[in-house]
Amino acid sequence: MSPARVVTPEARLVLREADVHADAASEDPDRWLERLAEREAADPFDLDTAPPVRALPARLAAGHHVLMLTLHRVATDAWSNTVLLEELAALYSAHTTGARPPQLPSAPQIADVARQPRHRLRHGQPQFQRRHRPHQQRDRPGGVTGTVPHERSAA
Repeated sequence: MSPARVVTPEARLVLREADVHADAASEDPDRWLERLAEREAADPFDLDTAPPVRALPARLAAGHHVLMLTLHRVATDAWSNTVLLEELAALYSAHTTGARPPQLPSAPQIADVARQPRHRLRHGQPQFQRRHRPHQQRDRPGGVTGTVPHERSAA
């Protein structure tokens, strides 16, 4: 059987809470937070029963909290992490200052993302293809010349 993507209609993110005073009152809060983050990162995801993201608000002191987000690799990538953190920071800032939350851009749809390479080729951006897919350009007029290695070194 081949792998298949399954999209569930709704996923509920369960927020568990952690409190340094309840868990380790005598421990240094920074060390406690570090150990908590290590445990969260080591805890495996059960993608059959739970969403690929966990959120854990941790209370260090009155009015001082940290939000730990643990994201499975199927749920994010480096670009998405940057967007997520920027949007969370903007929402948090608006919340703490009493300002109106910023209008966040709508998320790109997968079909739009899939059309981008084709759009670049049709609208004068073939350098993307030449740079990232030279093996497809080798025999074309004006294409990339040279060889593409077929074997990898043992290193």
